[in-house]
Amino acid sequence: MIQRIISFLLSMVILFSSLFAIFTFHSGTAEAAVFTVGADRLLQDPDNPNLYYFVGMVYYEVWKSSGGQWTDEGHKPGDKVLQVDGGTYEFAFGSNRKIKNIEVTQFQYNWKNSNNTNLGELIFTKSRAEELRQHPKQYYQRATSSRDYDKYRDTPVVGKGTNKAQKEFYVLDGWLIAQ
Repeated sequence: MIQRIISFLLSMVILFSSLFAIFTFHSGTAEAAVFTVGADRLLQDPDNPNLYYFVGMVYYEVWKSSGGQWTDEGHKPGDKVLQVDGGTYEFAFGSNRKIKNIEVTQFQYNWKNSNNTNLGELIFTKSRAEELRQHPKQYYQRATSSRDYDKYRDTPVVGKGTNKAQKEFYVLDGWLIAQ
C-alpha cells in the first residue's frame, strides 16, 4: 500500500512538473534592446533651443584567449570590422515638442561652437555622467578609435513628427585602433 501511494505521488510530481514546464516555456527569441535617453542626458544647443545633443557609445571587445587566439571572429587591434556595435536609441520630449529628425555623426571630444565653447566637453559630461562616475573622461578618449569613421547603417526615424522617436544606429567599417 505504501509503495502504491509513493508511486502515485511520484507520478503526480512528474505530471505537474511536465505541465509546469510546458506552460512556462518561452522560446529563446530576444528582443532588440532599446536605449531610452532621458532629457537629463541631452544637451540643448546654447545657440539654437531646438537642437539637442547626445553621445551614444558603441563597444567592441578585443582580446586573446588563453590559447593565443583573437576572440570574436579573430579581429585584433588594427583590424577593420564590418559592423562594430549599435542599437536603437529612443528620445522623448514633452507633448509640446515635436521631433523633426535624428542625425548620427561621429563625436568629437574637442568640438567647439562659434563662441569657442567646447561643446564636446559639455555634451560628453551631460550624456555620460554615470560612466564618468566609473572612469575619467580620458579612459573613454583612449578607448575611442583614433581613425575617423562616418559610415552608419541608414535607418529611418520612427516617430518623426511626434514627441517620442527612435532611431536604430550601427557603426559600420570601424577600425580597432585606440591608445
